[in-house]
Amino acid sequence: MLDPNPHKRITVNEILNDPWFRKGYREIEYPVDNEFDFKNSGGDMDESSFLNAFDIISYSSGFDLSNLFSNNGIRVTCEMFISAESPERIIEKIEEVAKDEGMRVTKNEKGIRLQGSFVMMVEINRLTEELVVVEVKRRGLGRDIWKEKFKPQLNALIYQSERQVRR
Repeated sequence: MLDPNPHKRITVNEILNDPWFRKGYREIEYPVDNEFDFKNSGGDMDESSFLNAFDIISYSSGFDLSNLFSNNGIRVTCEMFISAESPERIIEKIEEVAKDEGMRVTKNEKGIRLQGSFVMMVEINRLTEELVVVEVKRRGLGRDIWKEKFKPQLNALIYQSERQVRR
């Protein structure tokens, strides 16, 4: 793909038909509820939903092109972390804090969406059997609530699970 000679470089058709690329591939229709929605993979968080090389590369900040497609000027803040805690436990902890803050909670296959004075999306993807990548996107006036409420609770949960793993 990176060969500068276009006659030697793999074509899009060759990529799309490559067995490695097609492994686990399925067509997805993305619902457009608003411009700030989860990717909907249609899958559960089992072994078949591990991140692939393209997913991992897309997490690089240099590959984030979302600002090019947003015409409303609303800034979306994104944060990622890796955890050995189960996706279910992470979502459970987020729901607890959201309930205390009076936020509306909506779940989907990959994570959770919170609405209140701000919108926060938490998407969880399996990296390995033991690790998940948690991606938190938020916009609006909720920066203090994120830093003061959600983040400390998640950090405590992650710290607790890391201590158990070490034992």
